[in-house]
Amino acid sequence: MVAHYEPGTPEKPNPFENEERYAYWLVQAREALKAAAPYYAPRLHAVAVAPVTPAAAGEPIDRRDPREIMLNELAEMSRRGELAKEINAKWNPPLVIDAAPQKAEPKPVEDDDADGVAV
Repeated sequence: MVAHYEPGTPEKPNPFENEERYAYWLVQAREALKAAAPYYAPRLHAVAVAPVTPAAAGEPIDRRDPREIMLNELAEMSRRGELAKEINAKWNPPLVIDAAPQKAEPKPVEDDDADGVAV
């Protein structure tokens, strides 16, 4: 509609030229493009990057299972009496956690006779 009502040139006049309709449809086209812009060009936000990882801070990385870490923390809180009485009552006898993780033994490797059949 903007192109339909736009002003022509002296060499090529537009017979449908209408300044009011042209301005109206120009505003409508701008609003439509503004509403569609987030879907075509997402905004880029500035993000501050800070060293928050233990490795970046120079601390050693704890490679234990997070569940084991949580159980150890809960056991320490239970020993110090920081947990609610209801939780302590559920943990009778006290929780004992082995600090050394159990490692599974590797499977023995079977000899392959190279005949192309998976064993």
